[in-house]
Amino acid sequence: MGKVITFGQLSRGRTAPVWIAAAALCLSLASGCTEAGEPGGRPDAGAAADGNRPDTTAPSPAESLNDGQVEAERVKDLVSERLDVHLATYGEGTTSPCRPNAAELFTETCLDAARSIGSVARTALDEIDGDKGFATLRRVSQATADASRGYTESGCSANPQDASVRQRCVSHGASLSQAPADLRDGLRLGLAGQ
Repeated sequence: MGKVITFGQLSRGRTAPVWIAAAALCLSLASGCTEAGEPGGRPDAGAAADGNRPDTTAPSPAESLNDGQVEAERVKDLVSERLDVHLATYGEGTTSPCRPNAAELFTETCLDAARSIGSVARTALDEIDGDKGFATLRRVSQATADASRGYTESGCSANPQDASVRQRCVSHGASLSQAPADLRDGLRLGLAGQ
């Protein structure tokens, strides 16, 4: 047999990563290691009587995910990437050009933001079409797509003067400025199967 490596020899003056690596090495050796630093360590209790060691390799993260989780991760990655582009360009909440008190609410700037977040929402809807486990993402994506379409169809970017139209625009703007946070929540819950 080869030389026995002991924890006592390895732990003196070593950092934790070195100690952990040494422990892993000891576990892989057929002769084992001893805590007291004495030679002749014994195989661990899980080893078979014939000297074969049990398979201690853990499955890779991809192998441990079920199909639904893999799909949720794929959707999250795709939609998150597009959402990040929208956020970098138009912001959200109090930085959104579509927030109800924004000077840009009735301008082309909000229209561009509405089209952008509407596109993110439609991408999410296309990706989860027919899939189960995305109830929240489906609901918020549909609401966002509706708000984007409503803002455009109401002509909000042309600064309408009719009070009822303006009120619809304010409502659509509030939904559009909140949409990135809602979509992130939907993606998070989608990973949990909700």
